[in-house]
Amino acid sequence: MASGNGRFRIRHRAVWILLVPAVVGVLTGLLVSGLAWLFEVKSLGSLVASPSPWIMVVILAGLPLSVLSMRFIAGTLAPSTNEFYIIHSNGSTGRMPLRQIPGRILAGGLTVGCGGAQGLESPSATMGAGLGVLFERVFGRPLVGSERGLLMKAGASAGIAAVFSSPGVGAVYGLEVPYRRGFDARPIVQATIAAVAAYMVRVMTIGARPLVPYVDVDMSLDGTLIWTTLLLALVCGGGARFFTFTANTARGVRHRLRPWLGATIGSLVLAMLAYVAWRCTDTWVTLGPGHVMFDWAMGASRDVWLLLLILLLHAAATVVCVFGGGGGGVFTSLTATGAMIGCIAAVLIGRPDDLFLPLVGGACLLSAAYRIPIAGMMLIIEWGSGLESALLGLVCVVIAQACMGDSTIAPAQSRSPAESPGGTPMPPGPLSP
Repeated sequence: MASGNGRFRIRHRAVWILLVPAVVGVLTGLLVSGLAWLFEVKSLGSLVASPSPWIMVVILAGLPLSVLSMRFIAGTLAPSTNEFYIIHSNGSTGRMPLRQIPGRILAGGLTVGCGGAQGLESPSATMGAGLGVLFERVFGRPLVGSERGLLMKAGASAGIAAVFSSPGVGAVYGLEVPYRRGFDARPIVQATIAAVAAYMVRVMTIGARPLVPYVDVDMSLDGTLIWTTLLLALVCGGGARFFTFTANTARGVRHRLRPWLGATIGSLVLAMLAYVAWRCTDTWVTLGPGHVMFDWAMGASRDVWLLLLILLLHAAATVVCVFGGGGGGVFTSLTATGAMIGCIAAVLIGRPDDLFLPLVGGACLLSAAYRIPIAGMMLIIEWGSGLESALLGLVCVVIAQACMGDSTIAPAQSRSPAESPGGTPMPPGPLSP
């Protein structure tokens, strides 16, 4: 009898460690791919391809529609979707309210689809986390307290893996982003399975779309490149700290205004920034989380001052979206900002077609702002190759992280798993969804 119970426990654990995360990953990948196709490929793609300045009318509508979706469909304006998963994963609040998720997803999609300088990362992570929570509430009655909440983190990892086209970054995102230091290693197997499954679904449906194309960076490192890369890490670390301060200040000002007023002001400024960039480049480079900007920067020989201007305009547009209550995330936007700094550095040293510096710049700024150094290292390893260049990139991620102090783009993060309720077993709650 005892051996029978033991075999049942083994089968039960195998299902929840191997099979259920794969199912959550597949479902998350399908839903995220659908969102990306609808709002990024079709809606945002149509705006970017338009030669008419009248598309600013659509840009003006993005932030107000996002706020309306949050208010009347999600039923709340706080917290922002950018921090929704973080707050619930580190145990600093109660049960995740699944009824809010459709409105949050729609708000993020409207922001991106109408040209906001944000991405679908936060809605995707929220969707994956919600699926994980739903599976636990419906099928997880046999789970013990220490096993609860792990599938939520695996689902969030799957969402990032699918929308960011990076299973490596996705696998550690859900475990690392809730905390300013350290990560929760308990669901590493589930998160990896879910992230790989979601990424594979993305590849088989609408195709992967990494910001920086997969490159072979197996190059000989000379002194100029090494010193430029190290300096780039310092610049990106400082840039991440300044961006974090600016975005958090904008978020604080937004909370002191009426939501409709913040959305109106934000949409007007966003349209103005888009128009200025369009007049300078004949391309709507500030629209979306950064793919358009990076493709434009790598498309032809660009003047350093023009690259710098577009970098500042897109970064400002991202902060304006945060101020105006945009429902998207800044994950890809931060990566694009760092990649543009890398593009400028590459032009300055006479290597304008080199993708190594943009790759390192994107990884450094992203990982520093969100305090996710492991994810930054995974990004360099996954999107590039070559031992020497990878090691240099990993050193740069550490340097950029050191520049941040205690600053973070996500104030809801706990200091560490050990100091957070999220680092201890979660108490079992009601099982109804």
